[in-house]
Amino acid sequence: MRLQNGLLIIAGVILASCSSQDFGTKKDANHKLHHLITPDVSLETVEAVIQAVPRVVIVNLHTSRSTYLKSGEVVASWPSVTADVTGKWHKRDGVPVPQFTPPGIYSVHTIEHCPIWRPRSPKDPITGKHVDDEPNRQRIFQENPAIYGPCGIKNPLGEYVVWFYQAYGYHGSAGEHHWRFVDELPLKRASGGCIRNPYDKIETFINDILLEPVFADFVDLIAGNKATEYPQTMTYYHADQVVDVKIIVGTFENLVYETSELHDGDPGRYRYLYEHLLNR
Repeated sequence: MRLQNGLLIIAGVILASCSSQDFGTKKDANHKLHHLITPDVSLETVEAVIQAVPRVVIVNLHTSRSTYLKSGEVVASWPSVTADVTGKWHKRDGVPVPQFTPPGIYSVHTIEHCPIWRPRSPKDPITGKHVDDEPNRQRIFQENPAIYGPCGIKNPLGEYVVWFYQAYGYHGSAGEHHWRFVDELPLKRASGGCIRNPYDKIETFINDILLEPVFADFVDLIAGNKATEYPQTMTYYHADQVVDVKIIVGTFENLVYETSELHDGDPGRYRYLYEHLLNR
């Protein structure tokens, strides 16, 4: 852990989690708190944020889809995976446990490269059963770095996480083979509460954010981390510095928006209804 230009760079083990995972110690978790600006996601409030903030990601829980806007215009839209609201994928002793993605408007203080994954009840690859006792949890984590370790090839958190509220993250994925990012709602509502995205989309989004000068030192650390055979978890955290990006999570059906170009093969100047843009 070291201080650089007023920001905290934490290298090593940080307990990365979603709602169904460990939150870690209070000290470890501090960088994940206090990002909620307001729970108000009314159309008037959302419109005001879009007009005032250079970069905005809107996550529509109605369709499990993310839309990225810059200077008020849509530049990309893609399917995301949101909370398993039925509990189909999160069962305990055979009983479904519904999950939750919290709505609200969030600021960004924390970005993590190569997060580790620490579910509360990991599955033992040998027995196929979930374990709760700490010795066995730690054994499973240590014996399966590809799943639970920093930048593990099967780590569902992927390479990047933006922690937007407590233990909830906006993150990538282990790979396209691991999660199907398609517009089929039963497959898109499968997470423990975090918002999972295709690798190329989260990478483009994060790289766009990291262009800001405040991230210069962190970008250098990421480059070094990528070059090593055994990457560590690297965390950018600044309690007071708010990055010029907001994450809006809510259910939207009727918000009208206009864009000069939609970068998914349909250029031109169009007017889109959110029930068309986000529900397709």
